Amino acid sequence: MTIDDATKGLLQQLASKPGHDEVKAGFLDLLVREFGIERGSLNFEVRQPVIAGRLDALVGRTIFEAKRDLDKEWADVARRMPDYLADRERQDKEPYVGIAADGQRWVVLELIDGNLATVKETVLDPEKGE
Repeated sequence: MTIDDATKGLLQQLASKPGHDEVKAGFLDLLVREFGIERGSLNFEVRQPVIAGRLDALVGRTIFEAKRDLDKEWADVARRMPDYLADRERQDKEPYVGIAADGQRWVVLELIDGNLATVKETVLDPEKGE
């Protein structure tokens, strides 16, 4: 798969672990640029009153959680993501997927029998932007 220079630059920026808000903005740009998602269909800072939480982003049936440093904040992901997924699945009666990322490390998650499970993990190379 070939990527254009703008996307490569975006991936290199994300791989540098730029920070929480920059990861969310980069994720938005990546979805619009590479996946053709319309900006209006992306929902940020979605409140989940039942679990007293807030989703960083909700895209279709995917919950996105941005972190400054995923290694250091993994315990927070492991504690909150099951609630986020279960709450949305309960509301919509459909399965959801979670993505936790700090820009360099991206982890795709799902609930299996109520337990958080890793579907895939990818680490971007800051030099290559892939």
